[in-house]
Amino acid sequence: MSMEEGFGMPMPPRTDPALGIQWVRVEGGRFLMGSPADEEGRGDDEWQHEVKLSGFWMSATVVTNAQYNAFLKAMEAKGGGVWKRVGRSGSAYNLNTNSGYFYEGAQPVVGVTWDDAMAFCEWVGNGVTLPTEAQWEYACRAGSKAAYGMGADGVQVNGFNLGDYAWYDKNAGRRTHAVGKKRANAFGLYDMHGNVWEWCSDWYARYEDSPKRNPLGPMDGTDRVVRGGSWGDGPRVCRCASRGRMDPMDRVIFLGFRLVAPLEP
Repeated sequence: MSMEEGFGMPMPPRTDPALGIQWVRVEGGRFLMGSPADEEGRGDDEWQHEVKLSGFWMSATVVTNAQYNAFLKAMEAKGGGVWKRVGRSGSAYNLNTNSGYFYEGAQPVVGVTWDDAMAFCEWVGNGVTLPTEAQWEYACRAGSKAAYGMGADGVQVNGFNLGDYAWYDKNAGRRTHAVGKKRANAFGLYDMHGNVWEWCSDWYARYEDSPKRNPLGPMDGTDRVVRGGSWGDGPRVCRCASRGRMDPMDRVIFLGFRLVAPLEP
């Protein structure tokens, strides 16, 4: 029995060590979700409001090609599109390197639909799922009340440069990069700004009718929320409060996902 188990402390989700998923414990709390009216780049759907969240586990990085490929092999998925069957036996799957997508093992998996991402979560098990939009923004802020997790100015603030934390249009070279190569935020999470947009669990809607405690988003909709900005976006799009929306069936080269799980299984 570990010290954490002995004192009743929540343990990270039990996941296959071969996947290499690193979990960060995010303590619950209150925060202002959305952006103030004078924030540069603010969208009209970023109405600022207080939210209270329970604690959760979040993966330190987005899911990588190598991790997603392990899922496909385990599930004997039917290839096609970005992913294809490889090898004489046809029993192994790997990235289709002719697809034009970014396929190195440590790069974020892209070209996955919302359902693909949820299927991966279910395969990992133990309550693992996609973050709610509120969980995502809370984790991105890591205690910051400003536009970015490290401060107010996305280019330079208090000695911090967005390029120290994020791959975005000024430094990414129009491609994704291996996860975890930039600085982590105050919670220990990587690539919350830039590299790839990230699927959230919520249907997209305006905030005005959103609950104040552990909001889950509306019951239905047409688009799913995406967050974080990508390698092709400027600083304003990569802000903590910046919101995106995508058809859940979209497969695009700038969109991936990360994982969350409840503190208590």
